[in-house]
Amino acid sequence: MAYEKYSIKDFRDALFNKERSIISEEEFKIVYTEYVDTSELYEKEEFQKTSRIHYLNSRINYVKISIKLQRGFLDNFDIPYIKEFEGLKKYGHVLRWNRNREDFLKQLSRIELREEKFIDEVENEIKLLYDMRLKKQNKEITLKESRGNFIRTFNSLGKIYHNLSWSTTVEDYSYMIKQQIDENKKH
Repeated sequence: MAYEKYSIKDFRDALFNKERSIISEEEFKIVYTEYVDTSELYEKEEFQKTSRIHYLNSRINYVKISIKLQRGFLDNFDIPYIKEFEGLKKYGHVLRWNRNREDFLKQLSRIELREEKFIDEVENEIKLLYDMRLKKQNKEITLKESRGNFIRTFNSLGKIYHNLSWSTTVEDYSYMIKQQIDENKKH
């Protein structure tokens, strides 16, 4: 972990003053990511939307490829690729081969129809994510406000954690922020 090597002062100077004599640009990116991940200061809603979009895209692509595989296998060997039936089960699709080609192709078509809702959902999620990012961009926090929030957080935590100082590691500071967020959720 990189953030255990740097103090809050070093991090603050790198974050707001672009001071890179102590933390290189590459190292700063790692420290910042660790700080945000540990303290859970990332945009949870945006992260959840992005995760949902990736999941839906993976699902859509997997099902499309599986159906294409089944049709191709059926065309070439006059039998579906039965081992792949299990792969589609994890998405709620049950295929049966009763030696009837037309019935099997109808099953594949029904799966495609049921999957269309996920294509619509991913398009909707992308639009919502785009709108969310646009709103966020339009009310961009200035560097002065951001620095002020950072210092207010530090001062507030200093009242709770009496051992907090500018020489505290970024790792410890991140855990203090997370602990305080968790405490606030309880109340």
